[in-house]
Amino acid sequence: MQDTYLRLDLTIANFLNYLDKTVGKGNYLVFLTADHAGAENARYLKDNKYEVTNLEGKEATKNLKKFSTDTYGEDLVLEYGGFNLYFDKVKIKAKGLDLTKVKQAFKDFLMTQNYVKRVYTEEEILANSGADYHLNCIAKGYDVTQNGDIIVLDKPGYIEYGPTGTSHGTTYSYDTHVPLLFYGWKIKKGECHDKKVISQIAPTLSQLLKITLPNGTESEVLLEILGQ
Repeated sequence: MQDTYLRLDLTIANFLNYLDKTVGKGNYLVFLTADHAGAENARYLKDNKYEVTNLEGKEATKNLKKFSTDTYGEDLVLEYGGFNLYFDKVKIKAKGLDLTKVKQAFKDFLMTQNYVKRVYTEEEILANSGADYHLNCIAKGYDVTQNGDIIVLDKPGYIEYGPTGTSHGTTYSYDTHVPLLFYGWKIKKGECHDKKVISQIAPTLSQLLKITLPNGTESEVLLEILGQ
């Protein structure tokens, strides 16, 4: 990993040098961020007596399917992955089951698992009031046409991934705390320490370029970048 970052540093240097020569120093704006951060290695933490571990997605799916078969006599799980649980609604309808009650049953089961911190149904996510920090984070990224019927949030430190790599999509700081660096045109030297979110980048750039804000933005900008 150290070697990777050293090479990345050289790549960025070559890119900036290229822009200096072709566009002109001070005539371009670059920002650098990331899609997620990096968690502590779960196996390392476990070796040091922390109660965490890597969770195999196949094992979690197997347990959900077993619960379904034991409870309803049939596998109602269409898919589980990326903390999203999808139900086979055709089977549920054919068996004359109430989808809302099925969701609650699976939620109750998941909450008995030692790695689970929260479980939210689609209805709870869409009715989010903003009072629950974790639910609020999930709701902002939830799409009813793509996401699952239930979203699972693991406890801190548990990773639904293999023995190497890191998690994606939790609400914890080790997943959400990413770099955000601006360099070049109209950018003054400085730093700030209060919380920002990457969805502020696009509207900030729009304001700098004096163009229309993106349709999906909440229009929150980075005032430091705008010199205010």
